[in-house]
Amino acid sequence: MIYLAIVWVLIGGYIVCRIVNRIINVQWFTRGIERYGSLVFLLALIFVIIAAATKDPLRVDIPGEIQLVVSGFAAGIGFWRVLIFPLYEAIHKLEIKMVEINMRLTHLEKRVDLIEHKIISTQ
Repeated sequence: MIYLAIVWVLIGGYIVCRIVNRIINVQWFTRGIERYGSLVFLLALIFVIIAAATKDPLRVDIPGEIQLVVSGFAAGIGFWRVLIFPLYEAIHKLEIKMVEINMRLTHLEKRVDLIEHKIISTQ
């Protein structure tokens, strides 16, 4: 019972922090949420796994399997939103920059070849 309660406290605490951040919009608070958000959801996923291993659902009228699935889904979506999706965006931006660099290098190679051809033809 305690493990799924910890999961929902972590997820709820993160959501409350995001809401408070939208209201007050303080820079150090925003950096803290961005820095430790992935840790919160990683811990939530770990506690979901521990809850599944110990078969310890919350004491409510919802079946334990559904509690575990919903908790795992919520923690997984949060982890994806906080860590995986920003990494995907960063990789996409890096890929665009690499294509630009490759285009510039190709252009430079053509210019060097042209200069080399002019030097050879003048001799």
